[in-house]
Parts: sequence; C-alpha cells; structure tokens
Amino acid sequence: MPAIPKNLSELALDLCKEWIRAGVTRVPLNEKDLDRFTAQFLPDFVKLLDGPRGAAVWRRDGQFVRQLGRYIGTIAEFYAVASGTLEPVRMEHLRRALAVIRPECQLPVRGMLRGKYCLSVSTD
Repeated sequence: MPAIPKNLSELALDLCKEWIRAGVTRVPLNEKDLDRFTAQFLPDFVKLLDGPRGAAVWRRDGQFVRQLGRYIGTIAEFYAVASGTLEPVRMEHLRRALAVIRPECQLPVRGMLRGKYCLSVSTD
C-alpha cells in the first residue's frame, strides 16, 4: 500500500508521476528512472506548495502540474519509440521531454505567473 503524502508537495509529486505514467501508453516505463527523475522536482514543489499559500497555489496550478506530467510522459514515449525499437522510457527520454517543455514550466495565467515547477530539474 502506497504511503499517504505528508504534505501538498508530495501529493503534487505523486500526481505528476501518475500523469507521466498516463502519458506513456505504448512501451514500458522504467519506474526507477521515473522515481529519480521526479525526485528532482521536489525542491520546487516544496517551495511553491508547502508554505502558507500552498493550498491556493495548488488550486490555481494543480491542473497545470498534472498536464505537465502528461506532456512529459507523452514526449518521453515519443523519444523511446522514435528509433523503431520500442525501448522502455528511461531517464534520457524523460530529460529530453522536459527540455522540450521547460519553456512552458512558467506560463502566464490571466496576467499572473505560475510557479516555476520544473526549473530545478536537470535535462543533462
């Protein structure tokens, strides 16, 4: 049975991982690489979601974070199958996917800037 998240940042991270998995439909996903990759998001998530305004920020940005995960999964899957070998999605595919969407990690919403949810994550 999975552990119950202690705070909003862990909940957000769990949902982001769930949506990355949802974006990968044609090939396996290396779970260890997924765990290592998404662990890098935690400092940004903690900074944005575990403070006094965290619940309001999550209400504003939660759908965006879930979709961010979905896009990462879908694009990572594209890189995994592009060679024609249908290899599992691994760290290199996840990082390449993030490099594609990184400019969108902070989108303006009705004149306000969203938090920076993936700027601390390495794409190298």
